Amino acid sequence: MGTKVEVGDTAEAIEKVKDERDDEEVPDIDWIDTLTWSLVSAVTSDDTIRKGLYPEPGANASMKNGGGTKKTEHHWALCKVLFDGHAEYGSAFEIALGDLKEKGLRQAWVRKIKN
Repeated sequence: MGTKVEVGDTAEAIEKVKDERDDEEVPDIDWIDTLTWSLVSAVTSDDTIRKGLYPEPGANASMKNGGGTKKTEHHWALCKVLFDGHAEYGSAFEIALGDLKEKGLRQAWVRKIKN
C-alpha cells in the first residue's frame, strides 16, 4: 500500500524548498571587517533597532497582547541600512526591496543578519 503522508509534513517540506530557493537568490555575505563594523554601528547608533533587538531589563511590550515590533522587523531595518546601495550586494538586495510581496526573499536576507 501507499505511504501515509501528513498534511503538516507536506506543508513544512514545501516551505523548506521555498526557503532553499530564496537562499539561493541571496548571495553569500563576506563579513569583512568594514561590513561587520557597519552592522555594529547600525545597531548602536539607532535606538529603535538597539532596544528592539536588545530590550532593557524590566517590563517590555508584550507580543502576545499585540505590542511591540517583531525582531525580524529590526533585522530587516538592518538589512536596509547595510545592503541598500552597497557596492557589492546592493543590486541583489534591490530585488528584495522591489517586491515586498515576496516574503521568502526578504526572510532570506534577514537570515543573513540574524545568523
